[in-house]
Amino acid sequence: MSTKRWTKEDEKILKEKFKKLSNKELASLFDVSTIAIQRKLSRMGLIRQNQKKWTFEEEEYLRKNFMKKRDKELAAHFKVSEIAIRRKLNRLGLKRNGRKNKIEKNIQKKVSCREYNMTNEYKIGESIYHKIFDDEGNVIEKFKSEEGINIIVVKFVKRGVLKLVECVEPFFA
Repeated sequence: MSTKRWTKEDEKILKEKFKKLSNKELASLFDVSTIAIQRKLSRMGLIRQNQKKWTFEEEEYLRKNFMKKRDKELAAHFKVSEIAIRRKLNRLGLKRNGRKNKIEKNIQKKVSCREYNMTNEYKIGESIYHKIFDDEGNVIEKFKSEEGINIIVVKFVKRGVLKLVECVEPFFA
């Protein structure tokens, strides 16, 4: 399909019919794709409907039911499009999958790792969490420095390979 050259007459017809016909019907009428219709309507500033004003009760219903019901069901309940539901869920910060679940998984990982403390001794293969770095990693090597200090080599997820001390005796001044 080649690029459509929109005439003033085309634009006039589009203005008259866009509220009565769907994008698919308009695309057929003008012999263009539905995306071409969407773009032209957008460029002309033609909007079919006003954005829904959500009540507090409707937002509460969404909060309570978004995990139980699909977007299609919620859209039918509120008599809006599925896109309107997704946008509202996004504005409310409600997500079924994605970032919130990733955050929960990271918290679980940190719980399963032992928090790094220079006074502790670690084993090769042990998972540790470094609070200051906010990073987790595995001990991949152990050795003593020339000064006799116990060193562990840890491969962190974000920071890469780092050397840390272990078994340091605490001293109080």
